[in-house]
Amino acid sequence: MIADDGKHTARLLGYAGLIPFYVLAIAALFAGDSAVEQIILLQLAWSAVIASFLGAVHWGLAMASPEISGRRLSHSLMPALAGWAIVVLYVLFSVAWPPVVLFIALFVAVYIHDRGAARTGMAPRWYAVLRAPLTVLTVVALLITLFAAIDI
Repeated sequence: MIADDGKHTARLLGYAGLIPFYVLAIAALFAGDSAVEQIILLQLAWSAVIASFLGAVHWGLAMASPEISGRRLSHSLMPALAGWAIVVLYVLFSVAWPPVVLFIALFVAVYIHDRGAARTGMAPRWYAVLRAPLTVLTVVALLITLFAAIDI
């Protein structure tokens, strides 16, 4: 049996988190006009969940730090608040492509923050290494969704 230091499990769970992104992206491509809007809403909801999770990683890192920083805690809430606002934008205006583009920008921004946190020792280096391909694959799934969204 292979010993797991947690990184392997984190990698597996990270990639498993991509499954809803791709199931929904592909479903949006092939859905009829009546279903595509609901599928895009589900994709945006999953994006908000994952954005919240990514922020919560930093909440946990801040809480585990010997010096708990109010600034770090506040910053950790930003992905959740942004994700919620993006979903509200879609619900209010029913135009799919701007929220999808905003989520792409949010995931890239969070990755840049993660990379900086790893560089300064606020997050483990392996976390930024894991986040790089996960971010790319998330953006690809959202680009597929964007293609479906532009078609409606």
